[in-house]
Amino acid sequence: MSNKKLSTVSLGTFIGMTIALAASIRNIPDVAAAGWPMFLYMAISTFLFAYLFV
Repeated sequence: MSNKKLSTVSLGTFIGMTIALAASIRNIPDVAAAGWPMFLYMAISTFLFAYLFV
């Protein structure tokens, strides 16, 4: 048996990775189609996610 130390991901890192996944390059066409209000929706959803899961 090896005594490898398991690395863990902190909550802040997990939230950052999840937000980066949601705001990835795949969503650029959706943002372009919806226009500037999409940035507001993305910001609101980001803050709600961070508030609810922190």
